[in-house]
Amino acid sequence: MKTLENNISRLIFIILVFSPILISPGIFDDTYFIKASFIIVITMLISIKHLLYAKDKSKRIYNYFKEVRWFLGYFFFIAVSTIFSVDPLNSILGYENRWEGLIVVFCYILLLFFSAKYFELTEKRMDFLLVLASVLSLISIFQFLGKMNLNDLYYPINDSFLRPYSTLGNPNYLGNLMTIFICISVYLYLKSSHIFYLVGSGFFYLVQLMTLTRGAWVGTVTGLVVLFSFFMRKKAWKQIGSIIITFIFITIGLDLILGGVIVLRFFSILMEFFNLTTSNNPDPEGGSYRILLWSTAIKEFPRRPFLGVGISNIGYIFENYHPQVKAILDSVGVSTERVHNELLQIAVTTGIFSLICYLAGFGSIIRRIFKNVSANNDFVLYLAILIGYFTQSLFSSSVISFSYYFWIMLGSALYKVRKHELFLENIR
Repeated sequence: MKTLENNISRLIFIILVFSPILISPGIFDDTYFIKASFIIVITMLISIKHLLYAKDKSKRIYNYFKEVRWFLGYFFFIAVSTIFSVDPLNSILGYENRWEGLIVVFCYILLLFFSAKYFELTEKRMDFLLVLASVLSLISIFQFLGKMNLNDLYYPINDSFLRPYSTLGNPNYLGNLMTIFICISVYLYLKSSHIFYLVGSGFFYLVQLMTLTRGAWVGTVTGLVVLFSFFMRKKAWKQIGSIIITFIFITIGLDLILGGVIVLRFFSILMEFFNLTTSNNPDPEGGSYRILLWSTAIKEFPRRPFLGVGISNIGYIFENYHPQVKAILDSVGVSTERVHNELLQIAVTTGIFSLICYLAGFGSIIRRIFKNVSANNDFVLYLAILIGYFTQSLFSSSVISFSYYFWIMLGSALYKVRKHELFLENIR
């Protein structure tokens, strides 16, 4: 059983390490198809290993963790929605050039279960992930300087610099994934005080700033607040101060290089939040046209509240019911395949019941982690990662480039909680 656990744990870690850097220039869509294919193949290999060799394979999945039942319910409602989808094939395979349909979501649920049963995020594995983050960051620096273009994509900041996307296909996706890496690096620095982690945290933060992804910035700040709140009780004032000062200097330095772009983006978050919460008619262009996307999706939710239009079919709403809105968004280069809010995306595409299951499963895992957070430092890392990710997901939608990290971290958190609870039972 121990050998099986090690083998499956390694395969899950392979997904975390290799999926982000996989690209296929000139083949299919360069970025997303190869990542989706890799995740599907490795997940199926894990499933086969589990079914063939697990001693408790006769037990049903939902008997292990009550949280898994919620996510099985989430998948059930997605599957039902797919049957009645406005475009079932699109729901099964995923939107063209994104490939995050029913098949990939099923892999996410399996990865959640297998991570909960087999995968522990050890400190050694965290170090490997930071090496990966360093590779992604180095590529990003070259892209920022205009010296490397892996996918023939062009995201200008000004005449001299570009928004980097590394090997993830979009600056926003890179910024969102960096939220997780920053939380890991900062946590290890707060825990060990090793200068390597301080330098790494600053490096990853710099790259995230370069992406100009405001949702990722908010997610990172939220994750850091969780970490700082915990380590303040441990009197880690020097380490917390070092992180804050380092990040401030990096922000000021990059802002000077870019001519004030960073500070303007930071202030735009506050201004647009104020506009959204205080105005009866918020500016539809707010949040890079997210307000227009959200308001249109909310208006359409009552049309199919229980089944939705089917996963990956959000574009159907704009094409068939709001062509004028679609024309506006197309004219400014804003895609209508997602509404850039994960909760709203779930509700509109797969219905209210799938959203309830998703939130219940996530909330239950957070509650179990929080219940045990004082017993082990590692629990606060999971809180920071998951809450930080959840926060940024309110401004983005699930994408094959990075979303599997969320599901594996959910499962790994359950593994850690379960291991701790079994330890407590044994010493009683």
